[in-house]
Amino acid sequence: MTSDAQSIREIADLFGNPAIPNDVRTTIFRAVAQFPGLRAVETKDLAGRRGIAFGVASDVKWIEFIVDPATGEYRGDRDVLLRDFPEDGQKAGDVLTLSTQRESIVNRVGQRP
Repeated sequence: MTSDAQSIREIADLFGNPAIPNDVRTTIFRAVAQFPGLRAVETKDLAGRRGIAFGVASDVKWIEFIVDPATGEYRGDRDVLLRDFPEDGQKAGDVLTLSTQRESIVNRVGQRP
């Protein structure tokens, strides 16, 4: 995996932590914008919510994380194969991993949003 792809993976893991303050997220976004080969595209997360996916290519897969375009809230991440692996029955475009996250604030433990 390229260092930029590894960094995107680590950033996705970091954004998955709701305790990360917004000012820290903003600083990280600014750093991510400097990655060579970074692409930002409109997409939907696993829950069907609109988002912006920021990603880079590694040697065999596309690695991205998805954020809400209005709030910058982390929505999830996805890894997609870039080439075929016939010996494993995998094809370019196959999704290897996919996650989504939703954050809510409630008034008490056990309360559902």
